[in-house]
Amino acid sequence: MTLTDRILPSLQALLASWLCCNLAFWVGVIPWWVTYRRSFSHDMRDLDVLLVIGFVTACYLSLCWLFLALPCELFRTKGLGSMPPRRGAMIGVLASLPFVVAIITASGWRATEELATNPAVALEAFLGTLPHVLGMLATGFSFGWLRQKWSPSGPAASGGGSTAATLLAVACLLAPSAQAAEPASNRPNILFIVADDLATRLGCYGDAAAITPNLDRLAKEGVLFDRAYVQGVVCTPSRTSFMLGLNNRHANPNHFIKNPETMTMGRWFREHGYQTCAIGKLDHDDPKDSFVDPKAWDVRVKREDMHPKTRPALLKTFDEDLGLKRTKIGFYGANESTDSLADTTRAERLLKFFKEERDPKKPFLACIGFHAPHVPWEATRAAWEAHDPQKFVLEPTPADATPLPKGSLLQEPGMELSEARQREGMRAYYAAVTSLDAIIGDLLARLKSDGHLENTLIVFTSDHGYHLGWRGQWCKHSVDEQVTRVPLIVKMPGAAAGRSQGIVELLDLFPSFSDFAGLPTAPGLDGKSFLPNVRDPKSPGKPAAFCRGMNGRTVRTLRYRLTERTDGTVELYDHSTDPREYRSVAGLPENAATVQRLRGLLLAELGPLPASKK
Repeated sequence: MTLTDRILPSLQALLASWLCCNLAFWVGVIPWWVTYRRSFSHDMRDLDVLLVIGFVTACYLSLCWLFLALPCELFRTKGLGSMPPRRGAMIGVLASLPFVVAIITASGWRATEELATNPAVALEAFLGTLPHVLGMLATGFSFGWLRQKWSPSGPAASGGGSTAATLLAVACLLAPSAQAAEPASNRPNILFIVADDLATRLGCYGDAAAITPNLDRLAKEGVLFDRAYVQGVVCTPSRTSFMLGLNNRHANPNHFIKNPETMTMGRWFREHGYQTCAIGKLDHDDPKDSFVDPKAWDVRVKREDMHPKTRPALLKTFDEDLGLKRTKIGFYGANESTDSLADTTRAERLLKFFKEERDPKKPFLACIGFHAPHVPWEATRAAWEAHDPQKFVLEPTPADATPLPKGSLLQEPGMELSEARQREGMRAYYAAVTSLDAIIGDLLARLKSDGHLENTLIVFTSDHGYHLGWRGQWCKHSVDEQVTRVPLIVKMPGAAAGRSQGIVELLDLFPSFSDFAGLPTAPGLDGKSFLPNVRDPKSPGKPAAFCRGMNGRTVRTLRYRLTERTDGTVELYDHSTDPREYRSVAGLPENAATVQRLRGLLLAELGPLPASKK
């Protein structure tokens, strides 16, 4: 944060507090002036009196700046920098109380001396304190509120602050609840790890082809959610949803760009005293960081700014299509070292945050977004060679699969690949996942050895899943089980390990993090905390999960998935008999009530179905 960024909000708050002080002062002058004019006869002209009042106002404002504003600004280096505005206002008011008490006490002494001989003088003395008291309180309140409102947080400056700490110690002791944060050692930390395009293709989710020992270990130590679902089937809508805690009805992919004042996860924690860090792709980033809240992060490093330490291997094209001969399905590469993977650089950048940029007086919300296994599928040669392509289970489309309406899939008709080519593609994807697993394992081990994971909630997930041959698809984009269901692993201090079958949604992450940190839930969120499922994995989850995406929207319950297409057609898949979602049973008479009930859930959650574009 530049010097201008630190000073400008203070100057703005000072100017606004000056206006508030004057307004409050002159409101207080009215009863005193009326009493003064009626009770006394002075030689001073009205203009002289008004000049004196103006001079006194200026003096009080100067005192406010010296004893309230400046110490508050300096004291930000001692841990009060991320307090919410209401707490800043409370600190400002409390810091002004010694001056208020001094004013009233002085007036009381004068009144006591004059009371026996001239009660009117006593009345004037007490009323004369009113404008000063109102001016002081208004200045403290307005400066404290606006200083935090216009600059909720900022990276701690080095040095200084002890003098300010002394000046404000009395006020802070008088109001413990108004302090910005309790010591970081007593407040829990959060480490949030997000993969890209990762379906539940992990060993801990029962995938025999996966080689993911580190994430499997994390799952054994924490709670694995079997039914975690996204709210968007590509990066932008999914990430917008879980970073805002809103469903796709209330937050479209560009919601934050059009509504920059919307509360975000990072900003909420920053305003409540957390040091926040975002490495890589959390929101859907672009070179200009258009989707990223500039008020959310103390430390922010874009994906594009982190490059591999050594030159990556040349990519090979995965582009066979025997029928229509379409090309460029994806790319992949095998590297000699993890130093050739940009995700290694991202992990090391997060380690740098902990070593060089951590503020030990604050708890942390540290988030890291990895690129893998998004295309290109980059891996180490060791991970590539660890996978035997003959062990992969291919997924041919059954002859009796229910045809989907036009526009339901990205690749229509489905890609036609030889068996050898399919195995090659699966090998590249799984190798990228294995390489990512190794990077995450090394990151967690190093953070643990350095003592950064004590009292820390660790959460791992992905923005959405990915197809490796379902209905000929080698992509994401569609509203079905393989894309909407994602891994979610939560390791919480004090919670036993387990496996939860309850339904949760990624939009629940924001309120769950707040619940864990002991913060209030941000207003207007659609999600709710899933910590009850972490504390007791056998507890029920949500009745359903919802998602909207390419040519349709869908609702998933424990047994069924119902999908409404924009052309009005409906599909119903019974997961007790058809977990791959090939055969719709929406047309069976015995399922009519189920279809009606689930459509009602969609209507209540996402509103009316948008009209079909013709």
